[in-house]
Amino acid sequence: MRRNMSSRLLFSADDEAPDLENPPHRPRMIRTKRFLLFSLPRVPLSTLTMQCSVFFFLLSLLACCLIYSLHKILLHLTVVAILFLAYFLFKTVSRTDLQSFFTNNRPTFFYRDEPSAVRVSRINGHAVELLPDGSIYAGEFTEGIRNGRGVMMMPGMRTYGGDWVQGVYHGYGVEDMAGRHVYQGQFLEGKRSGYGFMKYRNGDQYKGQWLGNETHGMGKETCIDGSSYEGRFKTGMRHGLGVCRDSNGDMYLGEYYNDTCLGLGTCVFSNGDKYEGSWHENQMQGYGVYTRRDAEPEAGQWDHGVFKSCMLISDRWIDITLQAARDAARDAKNLQNVEDQVIQAVTDAVNANEAARLEAITAHSINRLHRFDPRRLATRASTKSITALFQV
Repeated sequence: MRRNMSSRLLFSADDEAPDLENPPHRPRMIRTKRFLLFSLPRVPLSTLTMQCSVFFFLLSLLACCLIYSLHKILLHLTVVAILFLAYFLFKTVSRTDLQSFFTNNRPTFFYRDEPSAVRVSRINGHAVELLPDGSIYAGEFTEGIRNGRGVMMMPGMRTYGGDWVQGVYHGYGVEDMAGRHVYQGQFLEGKRSGYGFMKYRNGDQYKGQWLGNETHGMGKETCIDGSSYEGRFKTGMRHGLGVCRDSNGDMYLGEYYNDTCLGLGTCVFSNGDKYEGSWHENQMQGYGVYTRRDAEPEAGQWDHGVFKSCMLISDRWIDITLQAARDAARDAKNLQNVEDQVIQAVTDAVNANEAARLEAITAHSINRLHRFDPRRLATRASTKSITALFQV
């Protein structure tokens, strides 16, 4: 029993007794299994066949390739992200400096209701303007005022391209009123004045002189039904001497007043008959002579187109009226033709419109609204309209 007890002793009598209060330091064991990404099962090599060995070899090779490829992809993506971040920071820092943000060279996209002093101090050269009513102008400016050549798009897809002076149309240009009409010619202080050509929505055309947005002076009006009028106009109406050809073949040469045949003139009908005398509201009225193609002339008085009384051709009043009607017809036929002046004005207007569009494209390309400008979101739709409008 005692032998057994002595054999169980951990220390002999010669050994030094352990210090229970200060035990010796035991080295810490590192558990490597915490650093293992995957827990691989133990596979006895003796149990592997040739096919399994080849399979595990190929699987290990594929895993190595994938890890290498993923490493390369991540490296490339990191490089691209760094380059993109550097470019973005460069562009942002160069365009967000507050001191240079409101200088004269900053791309300008402003409102009409801003103080005039602010606009004058920063607008010279090419710029883009957005007006409160939704109109957009792109072109040349002088001290904050549209001056030079440019294009304006107004609500309803109405456009004007051409010359500008002190903020209004002045010079040569083309005005497109969204299908209602297209005008090519001269402008004066924002209104159609001078020589120009107008094509209306229904196909009618007018070429001649204008004043204050109305036909005024010498011109020619051609209708889609085949009728035409060439003569003098006043405030948009036929007024004075002129020649009218109806679609049925009738032709009137003489005086007009407020868009009606009134005064003295001659009408040659399509059947060969002719009336020379006085007129009132497009009807034969007063003294006159009606000459039929196969009969003797009838002289006398007329009332609302109806022959009332017969008179001799040698009568004094008949002779005076007949001579005055023939003189009016001759003068109406010999009126000055302004077609050459109109052609020249239209050519200059088309050239001015093309030049204005080039100026507008230049203004739009170099004057984009700043990405951090608070008006960018409010004008996004207008910016799209500019892009669509100023593409050639």
